[in-house]
Amino acid sequence: MNNLYKELIDQEFIVLAVNVDEEVAKAEKFLTRFPVDYPVLLDTDASTAKVYRVAGMPKSFIIDQVGNIVLTHQGFKETDIDLIRAHVRALMKPLP
Repeated sequence: MNNLYKELIDQEFIVLAVNVDEEVAKAEKFLTRFPVDYPVLLDTDASTAKVYRVAGMPKSFIIDQVGNIVLTHQGFKETDIDLIRAHVRALMKPLP
C-alpha cells in the first residue's frame, strides 16, 4: 500500500492506517519493522475497528470522493495491489 500511496500522492490519493495495538510501544515497534509514509492513527481501544466491523487484519476500505465505502478488502497479498489500484484509479476520474 505504501508504494501505491507514493505513486498517487500527487493525485489527491490519501491513505490512513489505523493501528489497534493496545499499547503505543507495540504500535511503534510494528511501524519500525514495517515503516510507511502515510499517517498511522492509533485506536488503542479498538472503537474504530468495532464501528467498521473489522474482524481481521489487515482490512482496507476504499472510500470515494463523497465518503461512500466502495470496496472492502480483507488480508493482503502482493498481487492484491492490482485490484486495489484499479478501484482507486477508477475513482480518481472526475465526477460527472
